[in-house]
Amino acid sequence: MKLANITLVFASVLACGLIACGNDENPTITSTKTTLTASLNGASEKPSSTSSAATGTFTGVVDESTRVLSYTVTYTGPFTSSLTAGHLHRITNTTALTGGVEIPFTSLVSPIII
Repeated sequence: MKLANITLVFASVLACGLIACGNDENPTITSTKTTLTASLNGASEKPSSTSSAATGTFTGVVDESTRVLSYTVTYTGPFTSSLTAGHLHRITNTTALTGGVEIPFTSLVSPIII
């Protein structure tokens, strides 16, 4: 009878010990990523649309845990003049027409990949 009681107590202690062995000190951190997409065309230009026939796409991913934006911009002409600048604006709300330039492109060769 004593052996059965000792076995039961040992099994209970072992079960409690295994339950307490969670990985609380090293929790798994999952990254939250937000995908961004945009079609680039003259009609969508802000604050004033244009009749430009040039088109393009923007595809980006924001990693919320690292606060890093990765993106690809592609575009094709025809262009009425030489390209002189390209950039991303910071838009703070959905009703804003444009915000300030936040990320200037160092190269204007399509695709622009960062």
